[in-house]
Amino acid sequence: MIHQNKTSKIYGSPLQFDSKSIVTKSFSSDLKYLRINAINITNSENSKNDEITDLSKTEILLHYANELILFTGSQFVSVDLQNEIATCLVDVGFFYQNASLEMLQRAYDTPADNDNAWTTSGTYLKKGLGILEFLKIIVPNFTNTSLFERLSEMIIEFKLIQQLGILILSLTKLKKSMSNDTSSELDLQTNDLKKASATSAFYAKLSVGCHETCIQLKKGRLINSGLTHYVDGLTYLLLSMDQYRKDECGIAIGMLEQSINRYSHIVPRSKLTSTILSTPKLKVKPLDKMTNSFKSTLLKTKQKSDRTLKIEDTKRKLIPVLDDTLENFLIPLISLLGYVYNHSNDKLYFQPVIRDEAELKRLIPQGKSPQLESIPWYFNNGKIEEYRGKAASPSNDLF
Repeated sequence: MIHQNKTSKIYGSPLQFDSKSIVTKSFSSDLKYLRINAINITNSENSKNDEITDLSKTEILLHYANELILFTGSQFVSVDLQNEIATCLVDVGFFYQNASLEMLQRAYDTPADNDNAWTTSGTYLKKGLGILEFLKIIVPNFTNTSLFERLSEMIIEFKLIQQLGILILSLTKLKKSMSNDTSSELDLQTNDLKKASATSAFYAKLSVGCHETCIQLKKGRLINSGLTHYVDGLTYLLLSMDQYRKDECGIAIGMLEQSINRYSHIVPRSKLTSTILSTPKLKVKPLDKMTNSFKSTLLKTKQKSDRTLKIEDTKRKLIPVLDDTLENFLIPLISLLGYVYNHSNDKLYFQPVIRDEAELKRLIPQGKSPQLESIPWYFNNGKIEEYRGKAASPSNDLF
């Protein structure tokens, strides 16, 4: 398992089984043993849990859930039994979500070697979402409202993570398109910014959808103010690139400044506005000879990755992979774009900078809401099993 210490800190803890529940009074010794195993792997204080993979934990919990179903005959009429199966399956979803996020981290860390990691991450999300949807079917009337609220939050979070995965993949491709082939540094000498910005408006719509979901849910295991500011800042950053592509340099500068305002809630503003570029002498063509393609001499960022943003406020902590995209790519990109936009406007476009936030907000497109089609689960001979038909086809699992 990768990034276990990092993920356990940020991603929180699974639901705990009720230690005072009377549910075990009629349990067989085997069922009691399975419950103890389930309690042990969901105990966040147990250091041995780090040695057990999240996928192994889902198998342990599903084994217990299956035996519960056999014991009750699928009739969870007792509040205690309802809470027991709900806690069990919500935690299955929890560990599938962790496995997905860890695979997403691996895919981002080594994109050249982990093409399948993006797909696998999506598959785990679909399995986890499917088990939560299955739980809503077998327990249609939740007596425990807090459990039902947690279930509903997680279903939204699964869909949100899938859309964030698409954005992370798009940032990986954007970084590659804007980097020198022989290094990981951003380089606009050989890469055309306008060409790289061709799809930025589309991904901005995904980012808007993520932001709207964060506002709608407001809280959750992964949703906090840091994530809200991150996707809002990404929206303005992507839209600034699209505006620059359309020769709207004054708007692009205003959009970029709004992006900095959002990210300054997560990292110090000085880190976002410091000059980390070399100072090249750009050769800009006369206005009447300037083509739509803006090419400059070498512009390189010298930002070095710390990999971890030193933020103590847990309300602003990011999912680790988003933390990495911000530190390794978005902060250097903001600095580079700021240089390019301002230089272009001073030497070529001569446009007034649009800083009115209300005016800039009117240019934000309608967002695309997160959507995720789950891999369904069903009863088969009294056991919960994953459906392995068309919905589980690997071709449908890619972000």
